[in-house]
Amino acid sequence: MSELEKMKEMLEDWPETFKERPELKSLLAQAIAELEKECEWQKNDSGHIDEYLTGCFQGFRVGHLDIQRSGYVFCPYCGRKIKEVKQ
Repeated sequence: MSELEKMKEMLEDWPETFKERPELKSLLAQAIAELEKECEWQKNDSGHIDEYLTGCFQGFRVGHLDIQRSGYVFCPYCGRKIKEVKQ
């Protein structure tokens, strides 16, 4: 079970002991929503086939490969799942 799945399960089975702290439940829901977002990567027009601009405003080179063949699934900067956006 992934960490995200564990967090969702915790939110669904919110323990009685935390009912006095509704702000914690809200924070957990916000964290889950952030983790479910994707980081959109777009190829840079620099002429390098392996250079991308990330949705979290970083530049990244994947080593002479495109993003699918590089093996990257999650953004090394923000931790969100990578979604390649075609130009």
